[in-house]
Amino acid sequence: MNDDVIQGIDRGRVLVVSDSHGRNNNLYNVMERVMPDLILHLGDSEDMEDEIEAVADCPVVIVRGNCDYGFTLPEHVVVTLGRHRALLVHGNHQGVGFGLENLVKFAKESDCDIAMFGHTHVPEITEEDGITIYNPGSISLPRQSGRKPTFMILDVDKDGEVHAALNMLK
Repeated sequence: MNDDVIQGIDRGRVLVVSDSHGRNNNLYNVMERVMPDLILHLGDSEDMEDEIEAVADCPVVIVRGNCDYGFTLPEHVVVTLGRHRALLVHGNHQGVGFGLENLVKFAKESDCDIAMFGHTHVPEITEEDGITIYNPGSISLPRQSGRKPTFMILDVDKDGEVHAALNMLK
């Protein structure tokens, strides 16, 4: 397990995306509209991390997905968001397509109270066994009903609490 913890933000706006698959137009449009203080990409950028980081006006944290073939990206990261610790994974190694039990277990082992994943291309906000779970869906190749690209905005308030909003491109 990677014991490194990335200092995220104490307060501000976080853009959470996943599964852009090298199709970055939607991502860049959302980045410009949202003007985040931090971007979290939950994998399957298809090795576009250098380009995404070059375009971003803020720090970017990207984890490796099953379609990221380089080995420079970590498989998981823990990032601080206000008073919270968030585990970032793509989800394929935790079997998220079959349930969230392994993800929840991994989050607890990592001393996190938030877990974020992608991989399924279906957005989700839920809580399981004391862990708040966020999946922003796919910014480029959605699979949920209506197939609209989705992303998540997390606002970390002055008290260090995280408020999540799932957003859909029109």
